[in-house]
Amino acid sequence: NTATFEPILNSIKGEAVISNANIHFNKKVDPVKTSKLTISYKNDTLGFDLYKPTYKDFSIDGSQVNIPNLTNKKGRVDVLIKTKEILGDDILEILKAYDISLPIKQVKGETKAEVLLKIPYIKPLESFGNFELKNSELLINNNFPFTSKYANVELKNSKVIIKKSHFKHEGLVDATVDLT
Repeated sequence: NTATFEPILNSIKGEAVISNANIHFNKKVDPVKTSKLTISYKNDTLGFDLYKPTYKDFSIDGSQVNIPNLTNKKGRVDVLIKTKEILGDDILEILKAYDISLPIKQVKGETKAEVLLKIPYIKPLESFGNFELKNSELLINNNFPFTSKYANVELKNSKVIIKKSHFKHEGLVDATVDLT
């Protein structure tokens, strides 16, 4: 603004492209690696677009990070993680870094996972996740084994919701369950 010499935030735009980036979004976990990182700023939102990102040795393609309302108290960091990696130690490690404990661990099988972490500047973290599991071997609290032909596990902040999921344990139980 030429009258007040105050910046008009919505008029500021920018973009940067970085090659072969290693990005730490949390000090407690390994960095995300990407061959190309595009960082953009527009309408007070800082966006990080990752090209074929990996965490450890597996793909998290489709994952992204945005910081809406960057310059005010309503700001937060939105971390969207997408992967087909099993719900094993590496994925649980990421969640634990944000103080999220899932009592379910997938030992083998197929997975389609999406987790959204909304990390505000001031308020507590919000977490949402959906894990679609197929033909899996799982553990509850690392010591109760069961198998599942299909399972849908949802995460809503501190709640873990299991919907219409197949549950089989040592020939004693073979059922479709809904649990919270």
